[in-house]
Amino acid sequence: MDLYVYFLAAFLVLTMAYFVETQTPTVSFTTKCKFPKEHTIDNIPGAVAKLQILDGLRFSDKDDQETYTYEIGICTAANPGPKYINAGVIQHDIKNPEKTIIVGDYTKAEVMSGKNWMLLVYRGGDNYTSHCGSESRQAMIMLICDESAPQGTAKVLEENRKKTENCYYLFEISHSDLCPKPELKVYGLSVGSIIVIMYV
Repeated sequence: MDLYVYFLAAFLVLTMAYFVETQTPTVSFTTKCKFPKEHTIDNIPGAVAKLQILDGLRFSDKDDQETYTYEIGICTAANPGPKYINAGVIQHDIKNPEKTIIVGDYTKAEVMSGKNWMLLVYRGGDNYTSHCGSESRQAMIMLICDESAPQGTAKVLEENRKKTENCYYLFEISHSDLCPKPELKVYGLSVGSIIVIMYV
């Protein structure tokens, strides 16, 4: 009986060591962002997991001229007000608070990802009136690693509208949670190690 118990214990330890070493966690995540181009997110490893880190957060910043204030939502409405449903980025005129523009719709999103950065694009904003061929506005949000920003910081970089098409608003959001975490690798025990542990 004792020998049977020893062999059963050895089998269980080996099995547990194998699973700890070889199994990878499955990411299960639902976001409010909608990606019309399915390949955008499906073919980029880690993009969904990184979006999960910042999903639902809101940020705000002013442009350098202090003409506009921008509200930015990560896969959520930038402002919880009922008239801003699906608005991922909103522009407010500081001198005329009633004048607001939807810069991008988070249900018309695209995403690409690198090791410590992401680019989240919201299309389908309000149309330009006299610039960029009257196309709809779009927001490009760079999400980057910054160990010194545990709460996250937002910065308005530019509005590029000196073109006839593909104009954009560019924002940068820094957050420490986007920084790669050190990998903890657990190695399985060899049969010899188990026998030594059991019989010493």
